[in-house]
Amino acid sequence: MSELDRFREFYNESMRNQYEAAEVFGISASRVSETLKGKNKKIPEQILIIAELRYGLNKEWVRTGQGEKYLPKSETKRLTDEEMELVENYRALDKEKKKQLLEQSEFLRRFLRGQQLRDEQGFGPG
Repeated sequence: MSELDRFREFYNESMRNQYEAAEVFGISASRVSETLKGKNKKIPEQILIIAELRYGLNKEWVRTGQGEKYLPKSETKRLTDEEMELVENYRALDKEKKKQLLEQSEFLRRFLRGQQLRDEQGFGPG
C-alpha cells in the first residue's frame, strides 16, 4: 500500500467530500483533488500536520506504513473545534495583521499569567 493509498483510506473514513477536506486543511478543493489523484509525489506536510492535530492521524503510518493509523490520545495534541477556528481565523489574516495579533496575544498571555499568580498568592480582588 502506498502513501497515497494510506492517505486516501484516512480521507474516505474521515471526510464527507473534497469541500469539507478543503475547509479542514485550509486549501482549495482543487488542491484536495490533486492530492487525492496523486499529482504530488508526497502528501503535503501541511495536510498531515493538520490531520494529526485534528484527527490524531499518525504521519509515520501515512509516510511509511509503520505503526498504527491513529496515535494514542496520550501522544497527540489534538485541537478542539475552538482551537481550529482560531487557526482558520489566523490564516485568513494578512502578514501584518498576523504579526499584530501575535504581539497582542503574547501581551494578553503575560497579563493573564500575572493575574493568575496574584490570585494564587492571595492578592487578587475580593
